[in-house]
Amino acid sequence: MKQKLTMYKITIIYILALLILIFSSFLIISSFLKQKEQIDKFYENIKLTIEVVDSIIINDFENEIIDFVYSQENTNIIEEVEKPERIEKTKFLKNIYDVNLYYIVSENPKPIFLLIYKNTYKYISLNFETLFDNRFLNINLFFDYYIVDNYGNFIYGNRDLYEKNKKEICVKKICRRDGTYLSDFEFFNLKNENLLKIYTFYKPNIFGFIRDYAQTILYTFILAFLFALVFHYIIYKYITGVFKDNVKKISEIHINYNTGKILKNEFEPSKVKEFDEIFNLFNEKIYLLEKPIENLLKENKYLRNENEKLYKENAGIINFLSAFKKFSYGKITYQNFKFEVKKIIEDMTFESEPLKESLNFLFNDLSIKTIENENLKRNYFEQLEILFSVLGVLAEIKEYNYKHVELMGEISILIGKKIKMKEPQLKNLYLGAKIHDLGKSYIPDSILLKKEKLTDEEWEIIKKHPKIGFLLIKEISLKPFSTAAMIIISHHERWDGKGYPYGIEGESIPIESRIVSIIDTFVALITEKPYRKAYTYSEAFKIIEYEKGKKFDPELVDVFLESKEEIINIIQKIKNEKAVL
Repeated sequence: MKQKLTMYKITIIYILALLILIFSSFLIISSFLKQKEQIDKFYENIKLTIEVVDSIIINDFENEIIDFVYSQENTNIIEEVEKPERIEKTKFLKNIYDVNLYYIVSENPKPIFLLIYKNTYKYISLNFETLFDNRFLNINLFFDYYIVDNYGNFIYGNRDLYEKNKKEICVKKICRRDGTYLSDFEFFNLKNENLLKIYTFYKPNIFGFIRDYAQTILYTFILAFLFALVFHYIIYKYITGVFKDNVKKISEIHINYNTGKILKNEFEPSKVKEFDEIFNLFNEKIYLLEKPIENLLKENKYLRNENEKLYKENAGIINFLSAFKKFSYGKITYQNFKFEVKKIIEDMTFESEPLKESLNFLFNDLSIKTIENENLKRNYFEQLEILFSVLGVLAEIKEYNYKHVELMGEISILIGKKIKMKEPQLKNLYLGAKIHDLGKSYIPDSILLKKEKLTDEEWEIIKKHPKIGFLLIKEISLKPFSTAAMIIISHHERWDGKGYPYGIEGESIPIESRIVSIIDTFVALITEKPYRKAYTYSEAFKIIEYEKGKKFDPELVDVFLESKEEIINIIQKIKNEKAVL
């Protein structure tokens, strides 16, 4: 009888093959480790060089800043420019000998800086080519490079490399392309604000790169080829032939899911003793699974039915919660909510009677509590609105009369609708307009109604009224009162940033405050004051137009002026109404 292989012999063969693989892998790994070590050293040298050059260039830049500020003349590096039309953000960078340096983020792709020195504002741009020529041309670099801005625009360096690689993306510290290594570094760093990026290209001479790699690859392929021949002959031809057939028969075993019986083919003897033992044992034990499989099939059928029941119950709960959420947020009516709950309960199976009863009870309880809460919330808002409307009248009645408050509210609604504000935002605007001068109730009459010109001290007291009004209602976080607080604190801010109390400008001022600012000025102009007569409507409209882009948002001024006739109609209507206070 032909002797069979044992697992011991097969193990010896595998150990020998493993040793061969380990030796060949050692050659490859040691080669790659040596390469990586030299590349990392090269990378660190480049990084250090870039940091030194960056530090020197920033020092030159700061010196040029000082020369520019004190000489008030353009240099070959710094040029004074106009203020950008649209400024997205202003970032403070650093203070250089009493000169505050800011970085301007705008639509202009060219970096713009702002210098502030002794209340003098200068916008400048840099001639990077001249700035970098002063340093890069005097250094013998061991790598090639180019510099781009944050938008990917070419600034300085090798333009051919830039054109070739500008569309390539490297997300790692070191990338390799066509035998050349690429790394990028942040450049021109001013107080952690990286304005530029430098891409470096280098090709280190790695220990006889071609010869050593060719030799290593050759030896590895020879050993791998010899191992593949031995492995294929011994394992695949001699050992695994019958083994694969038997494994295939195992994969063909199937179960009759109606009876639970196992259907299989007989196994053939293999070339390995242990394999035969395994297949014979498998053949004996597999029939022991028939009874458990039969029980499992019965249990599985029962679980499927239970799972289907649970699925329907869970779906019913989720649909109930979804319907209640829509009802709570006012997206559906009570009748629709009731109809949906009824349909959910009807769709459940007869086994879910306890859940049906629970959902019915929960529906009745939630409905009652939701309706009660809505009534309480509605009464609370109505009382707050009445209270603040009265406060707005009391704050204005010293300087004007109660009709001034109505004018503010009605004209604000008109302008809000013109710019297509939504209903909740219109409500916020209306309330904020009526109580915008709430803080004036704390200003002494001797100052508020003074006929003569106010002193500087008196004017500072007047300028406190936005903060006073804000403090009165800031604790009410619910809308529309939180928006009203925002209008109170910022309705005297100007489009050009010269307003008070904080001097914010442009679109940083809430749009509701910008609307109220225009209307408040217009109503004040057409109202007689202790120190002057009222302006005519025509004169008041001309003053508003004159302040366009200065005190007021230019787009809102256009909307306001286009609504002249409607505004005059509102004024006449309110003036003709019978006084009720």
